[in-house]
Amino acid sequence: MSTVVADIAALLDSCRAGAAASDTTRAIARLADSLTQAGEQPDLSSLQAPIEGIRSDYAGYFRRETELYRLLQTAQRLLGTAALEELLAVIVEATRDLIGSQVAHLNLVDRGEQFSTIRATTGARTETFRLQHTPAGAGFTGLVLRLRSPYVTKDYLSDPAIEHDPSGDASVRADHLVTMAGAPMLDKQEPLGVLMVSWRRPVSVTDEQVDLLTSLASLAAVAVSAARRHEEARRSRIALEEANENFSRVNSQLEWGAQAHDRLLALLLPGTGIDAVAETMNELLGAKAAVLDPQGVLLAAAPLSWRPVIARGDLDRIAAGGRTAHVTGEGGAPLWAASAHSGGEPLAVLVVERDDLLDMEHLLLERAATATALLLATMHAISEAQFRSSADLVTDLVRGRRLDNVDRQAASLGLELSRPNVVLVTSTLSDRRRQTRSLFRGHAHRVGGLSGEIDGHLVAILPLADPHAAATDVATAFNEAGLLVAVGASGPATRPSDIEQHYAAALDCATAQDTLTGHGPATIDTLGFVGLLLANPDRAQLSDFVHRRVGALEEHDTDRHTSLIPTLEAYLDRDRSIRAAAQHLHVHTNTVQQRLQRIETLLDVDLHTTSSATELHLALRLRRLLRTMS
Repeated sequence: MSTVVADIAALLDSCRAGAAASDTTRAIARLADSLTQAGEQPDLSSLQAPIEGIRSDYAGYFRRETELYRLLQTAQRLLGTAALEELLAVIVEATRDLIGSQVAHLNLVDRGEQFSTIRATTGARTETFRLQHTPAGAGFTGLVLRLRSPYVTKDYLSDPAIEHDPSGDASVRADHLVTMAGAPMLDKQEPLGVLMVSWRRPVSVTDEQVDLLTSLASLAAVAVSAARRHEEARRSRIALEEANENFSRVNSQLEWGAQAHDRLLALLLPGTGIDAVAETMNELLGAKAAVLDPQGVLLAAAPLSWRPVIARGDLDRIAAGGRTAHVTGEGGAPLWAASAHSGGEPLAVLVVERDDLLDMEHLLLERAATATALLLATMHAISEAQFRSSADLVTDLVRGRRLDNVDRQAASLGLELSRPNVVLVTSTLSDRRRQTRSLFRGHAHRVGGLSGEIDGHLVAILPLADPHAAATDVATAFNEAGLLVAVGASGPATRPSDIEQHYAAALDCATAQDTLTGHGPATIDTLGFVGLLLANPDRAQLSDFVHRRVGALEEHDTDRHTSLIPTLEAYLDRDRSIRAAAQHLHVHTNTVQQRLQRIETLLDVDLHTTSSATELHLALRLRRLLRTMS
């Protein structure tokens, strides 16, 4: 009897364990054998059906338990995945694995519900299928979303319920798919997409598989919605961070702008120099800064050693414009520049060295240029007022007028006439007069002297003792600015009454230097024989010397309208080269040769001898100087 009980227990365990039907049949056969051995003749065939039902139920329980466990594992994987694309890949892999299909794929519809696109797939063999893109409402996806419920088709291509799309059918045909099942992914009835499985042969899809697919689709919908909300939250966070950064940046710019505004206003306070402009821009922009005049001459720089070099064409373009301009300086330096205008006239150019400027920094540079223009205009007005006072005094001194009162007036302007003073005079101004005046006046002001303008010549009285050094300093400044101006100097004068005499000497030196070279410094000592000429008050003797040597040529040129004097000058000035003289005079060499022969005849000299040529050359230079100074 115990054997019978044991066999019954084994049969029940087999059913409960969900054993296969063949195992259950063998268990019933063993029970029958045990009963026969016990003397019974049982007919156990009636037990087969109920026991099979029990076994099948238990097998279903085990299968669903396994599916639920795997579904739970899938849910855990989904919850641990935030990136949408990675999440979709997890969903299709789990779906294919749990249902046992050959292919699993997930179609999502766009927010405008215009198209559905395969966003993730596993098991597909062709790119045509993986890249499937069909209009919303068409194909298998459209049918499932319209039904809002699962749908199974044994043969996709021949199913009339499906609104077939050529591209969708082509992709199914390319991958040889036959049977399909799909379940909608809904978020509060909003269609997100469809989760689908498919086989490359006709199969019967069970209700359990459909239920599992539906559960997976619901789980996928929750996961996709969560991922989208997570992505939206991430984008919102990024947008909020960017907005916060923008706010902080704008706030910083406003604070910087307020500070910059205050600094620019400070430039207009009395006593501010042009150096303050460069220093302010250097500090506000963190860049090298400089102020140039319209010709490119440096007026101020920060740091002091910086010397920006801008091409002349670029400088003219900047000076003519009113907005910030980008130019390339010497050595490829990136420069930004703005012009300072007053009454339509360019006064200066403000330059900074930076790779780039923000919009507010562009505006700051332009406003700084405006402040620079106001500062320069104010300084110019003050300078003009001071210049008029000093110019009147200089005129009185060089004319020898009102000398009884000049000491006190000069002292009020900062000049002591009882100490050594040098008189400077320039040659007659021609071009770029404003710049020439500005440089000359600025130099006189820096050394504590007075300046004026008399008969087209700039005049300065400087508290210095060395006339040559004083003239050289001014001439060097002119030369660096590209100005061709001769500067004569005389002195020192220790009394107001000496200044008139030194003015006349300085004027003669400037005139002589202008005649000789057109520019540079000159004093009685540096002019050589010309200096001796200027120092000799009896010029009648010198005129007689000139007349004796070349007077016959002057008379011949006057009476017969010839050009013997110019020809002789060209010949002697060019080392007695007939060819060079002919080129200078624009005549043929034979013409020069004939004129020289005529000159030798008239003067009874031999131009090939050094002594004759030297004496005639000296006479011609004296003639030119005497005519200039007369």
